[in-house]
Amino acid sequence: KIGRKWLIALGIIGYALAQLGFGFVNTYILLILLFRILAGIFVSAPNTLFVSMCLDISTNEKKVKYLSLLSFFSLLGSSLGYEIGGSLYNYIHFSISQIFISQFILCAITSLLFALLIKDVKISSLSLNNSKKISFKSLFSLNKHIYVLLIALLTLTIGQILINKYLDTYIIHIGNEPATLGHYVLLTGVIGAISNLLIIPLVKKIKNKYLSFVLILFVFLSSRLTFITFSSEKNIMVFLLSTHLIYSMLKSIITPLEQNELSKYSSLDNNGKIMGARQTMLSIGNVVGPLIGSLLYTKGNPLVFIISGFIILLSFIIYLI
Repeated sequence: KIGRKWLIALGIIGYALAQLGFGFVNTYILLILLFRILAGIFVSAPNTLFVSMCLDISTNEKKVKYLSLLSFFSLLGSSLGYEIGGSLYNYIHFSISQIFISQFILCAITSLLFALLIKDVKISSLSLNNSKKISFKSLFSLNKHIYVLLIALLTLTIGQILINKYLDTYIIHIGNEPATLGHYVLLTGVIGAISNLLIIPLVKKIKNKYLSFVLILFVFLSSRLTFITFSSEKNIMVFLLSTHLIYSMLKSIITPLEQNELSKYSSLDNNGKIMGARQTMLSIGNVVGPLIGSLLYTKGNPLVFIISGFIILLSFIIYLI
């Protein structure tokens, strides 16, 4: 028997070890690449299984609610991470290595608590083997709309990751301290998380068949807000504290909506398969996005964000198919 909670705990501790390695090899490019790849591989397990477990325990009526709560805590946790990291660096004068050691300790504690406190959901190894065979054989026999949703998600992820990864660097390059970056990311995360709690209940009242339209509308608005925020370098912080905060609100709501859209084609038998495919798209986007960004980004230049707006707009067009 293989317990899901053990796979999640293993993924968390594996991610922690990879991050620890990354924090200590900042002068060896190949090792940096290796540890980043390992971190991505390990973190994909909890990311996929958290969503899959939420879908398994939820009814059709409560899917959006549970996915929204998952998104809420994910946003809040990642935002607090930036705030803690920036504060440790600026105010307590931790070195980069010490910050990664702190991250490792927190992840190790989280992994241990998850393994000890969460009730296990077991999947027989035979079922897993059969699932893999079925998944491979049925790879090209899924509902065609799933492929459209996955491609749209991949495109959306690339656009969003260009903003997520390079906005940090951009804020520092235009003269701000790491602690200021931490405060800003905490602000956007808290606003996004609160938006989940306040707006998703309103969205849930919309009939399920209209949620697709809401998702498409929010993706389009995200693209427009990105263009507005970064179309001028003048008063950029004003736009980051206004239009980009609205973008962050929409982004936080898009996540449970696109998960819900995919879940329409899932069941207890294939939740893991579809969410695994979703995580694959996220992983590819998380790799391709920074590669594109590395070619586009120059110090203090917002061009990469304008390109991200066009990529998000492309995702909107794909969602229309």
